[in-house]
Amino acid sequence: MTGVQTCALPISTERLFFRAEEGRPFQVRIETGGVFQRMFTNLHQPGGAPYLGENGIPAGPQDDAAVYQVDGRDVVAGIYQIATAGSPVAPGNMTVRLRHAPFRLAAQRTDGAVQLIVTNLSAVPQKAKTRVALLGAVRRATIQGAGGEERRLSFTIPAWARFMELDVSLPPDDWSRFTDYGVTVLDELGRVVADSPLNYASGRIRQVLGPAHAGLPVVVSLMPGLADTSDTAPWEAAVAVRFYAGSAVPLEASTGVGGGEEMSVVVSLPAGKTDTTTFVMRPSPWELGSGFVPLGIVMTETRGPTWTREVALPPRPETR
Repeated sequence: MTGVQTCALPISTERLFFRAEEGRPFQVRIETGGVFQRMFTNLHQPGGAPYLGENGIPAGPQDDAAVYQVDGRDVVAGIYQIATAGSPVAPGNMTVRLRHAPFRLAAQRTDGAVQLIVTNLSAVPQKAKTRVALLGAVRRATIQGAGGEERRLSFTIPAWARFMELDVSLPPDDWSRFTDYGVTVLDELGRVVADSPLNYASGRIRQVLGPAHAGLPVVVSLMPGLADTSDTAPWEAAVAVRFYAGSAVPLEASTGVGGGEEMSVVVSLPAGKTDTTTFVMRPSPWELGSGFVPLGIVMTETRGPTWTREVALPPRPETR
């Protein structure tokens, strides 16, 4: 789907569908046809759940277009839909442009290095500038419980962190067991730092951090509400906590001659081929808490958007 133009009647909803591939970033841009035209937009993942990133973006003309730039980490394989609702006072024309990254992005850490793996998924040769940088820290945990019991995960908010994301996901097949599923971040006095219950099998809390959060011990409280109160079967939740620093720290490319000196490498890939570029891993510039590993981002710059994928960089190889 590229350059689809349609008309949204007042309060009506238009739905456009497209397929996405895991690890392959994409961009959707929705632009209205006139300066007084406005649309309301939402991006939905396969299965109908809302996209976990910024969503519900209003669309206008030109520079006021709604743009969904989806990082490769968040791409779920399957059929996505973009829903657009017309203004309650007037119809409007809109243009929807979809761009898939020409690449699938992945990375793995080896001893002293990060390998950036780029696969050209397009039908023509591609050229791009590649980079890797450190963003902060990430911790992943699997929380197990049974019935309606509360479960907790403890950690400390680092002083350097400027932003936190908390992802919680349940197996989709288990979601029908719950009428609600509370997710709350509490400080040591029981005060709410952030909260957002799950409305679907997966959800995300995004929280800006300030001086009051620096060094604050907190717990994530998971509070399942069961449709059947006699249900005592086990359940499992995947939790990811990500902390972002104020600025990224680039890694140097390993040139193979005299050590790493360049911050980016230009790769040229024939259609269907894969390139692996090595960057020198450096010690994290930020103190990592217990259970946390460095959080990185891999980037490819083409003539269009810069395509990205966030990656955990533990000492052992891991691609996600």
